[in-house]
Amino acid sequence: MNTIIKGGLHLISNGNSFVCRELIELPKKFEETYSEAEIDQVNSDLLGYLRNHLELQYPSSEERDAVAEEERLRLGTEVFDEVVKTIDVKNLTPFQKLLFWLGDWWYYNTTIRSKCRGGKDFEKYQDHSIEMLAKYIVPILPEQVRVQVSSMKACNSAIGFGHFAILFSDKENEVRRIVTDTQLIELHNVVGYNYLNIDQHGNPIVRCCTGKEGGRAFFDGTRLMAHPSFRTCAPKTVIFDAGYKVNSTRVTIINGVLYPLIDADDAVAKTTGAFMWMCDFSNKQHVDSFATAEASAARLKVEEGKVILDSRTIKPLGVFQSSNVKLLDSGFSLYEWSEYHESFAVQYDHVMVIDDKAEWLEQVRRAIGQEVSRLVTLHTENGDAALGEILMQRPEAVVLDMHLTSEERFDGLFIANKLIENGYSGAILIASSYPDEQLQAMAKLIKGKVQVPGKNIDRVRKCLCKRD
Repeated sequence: MNTIIKGGLHLISNGNSFVCRELIELPKKFEETYSEAEIDQVNSDLLGYLRNHLELQYPSSEERDAVAEEERLRLGTEVFDEVVKTIDVKNLTPFQKLLFWLGDWWYYNTTIRSKCRGGKDFEKYQDHSIEMLAKYIVPILPEQVRVQVSSMKACNSAIGFGHFAILFSDKENEVRRIVTDTQLIELHNVVGYNYLNIDQHGNPIVRCCTGKEGGRAFFDGTRLMAHPSFRTCAPKTVIFDAGYKVNSTRVTIINGVLYPLIDADDAVAKTTGAFMWMCDFSNKQHVDSFATAEASAARLKVEEGKVILDSRTIKPLGVFQSSNVKLLDSGFSLYEWSEYHESFAVQYDHVMVIDDKAEWLEQVRRAIGQEVSRLVTLHTENGDAALGEILMQRPEAVVLDMHLTSEERFDGLFIANKLIENGYSGAILIASSYPDEQLQAMAKLIKGKVQVPGKNIDRVRKCLCKRD
């Protein structure tokens, strides 16, 4: 392999990334620089900071205010001490221990999150963590790397699977740099959240704010992703056997592929997230979402590129391509925004099409029949019979004609409103030959959400390719 020299760094091309030889020596350099006793003391102090700034959580502010702050902190300390006893770090090196305790371990601990909250000076703990990253990690970085991150904020660290990642941020210039055990990564036009994870292959997974698309961005070590549905970063990233999974607003990303939201019970993934401590979900909903995400990941399989939940294949909404990577003179690799390609795969497994014209039914069958496990076409002129069949079969989506008879009785309006009255939750598509303006006017007469593709097979397909 050819070695590329950038200043004092030696980099080797590894597909779409570059391995930095100097980074491999960081754990060894750390242990040569600091004694184990010194790092144990740093970790003890770090835990002490966190311990002293957590208080017991109460159901309401009134109940909380009825208890003295000193007592709330004492009770929070009891919970914290019991949790720390359960965490086993004996097999970690001093370097790994420090990065672990400096990371988000407490944030995703359901006991701490359920029973405790940050006290009024909690920012002191967060500031102390940042100071320790800067004090003990930045000095051991290769000089050229140290120069590049010296003016940046050391935000977070993560370890896992024998790998590590450290996140640095320059908020003013919207630049982030990530140092891992093998790579130097640079991202532009991203700021905000300091969430950081690492997968089995040592790829860092970072969630950020951005001015693009929906306002949130995800980086998985290969792709820098933005999409209109990315409006929250709050759901937890879960690493499972075949890769990673993370939710955003009503969608799930698995290994760079976008799917409809897999975790239907994840209330956090049905919101637009949080900003400056303003959340549109509760702490309980957030903690519950951790368990929801873990449970579904345990049921996922990836076989020949297909994602299978239990025995059902989940159909993708689209795929993010690997980012173009540019090796900078600094030695960092700049990852550009990934291109997103819609899959145009029908998202529904059970679709019913109702019409009095056999020709239209056959056209729909030819267009989507191979992609739908259960496609039911009902050739009828009887609106009552059509309604009864829909209510009995409960398809995931129904494509309705507006007139089932030669008389203009607007059967589709009647059926759609009756379905909504009866609690039908599937997608309703109005397929009729009226001009768009009239179709839109008809849609306003339906007491619920409908789509109006008309009798345009491409538009019908497009509606069926996007699932709420």
